Amino acid sequence: MKTKLNLLLLLVIMGVSGSALAHRFSTSFLTMSSATEGTQSWTWRIVEHDLDTLVNSHHLTKSESDDKWLDAIVKRLISVNEGCEVQVEQSGNMLETVYAGQTYVDLNGQIICVGGSLSELSVETVFSSISDHKVVLAIPSNSTKQVLSLSQTNWKK
Repeated sequence: MKTKLNLLLLLVIMGVSGSALAHRFSTSFLTMSSATEGTQSWTWRIVEHDLDTLVNSHHLTKSESDDKWLDAIVKRLISVNEGCEVQVEQSGNMLETVYAGQTYVDLNGQIICVGGSLSELSVETVFSSISDHKVVLAIPSNSTKQVLSLSQTNWKK
């Protein structure tokens, strides 16, 4: 009886600790700067393993010598209103930081709007690969701070 109880206790401990180790939080931070003459800079701080998941789910190959993968994945993940285009800086400018045991990668770029301004942004395709992911969107110029998730995938001005 004691052996069965010990075995049951061991299975419970392994199950709890295994699931705790398997799940890592999945939150990224997309911050827009103030817009000037139709150009708005952005920084997307995303956990490296989440970026790898997104790249793999879109059947792209990461290559440090070729920045096309970065441009391709960001343009698939961030969509904006008509008249605006997402542009990505070269990966040589990517900064890695460690926070809470996670390695984050900072992606940078601009949103260029011709004859208008940014009024809509969506990250819907992120959630098709990582359904529990959250994107904290901050737009200081209009005091916006919103959490985008599977249930709320876009922001509108």
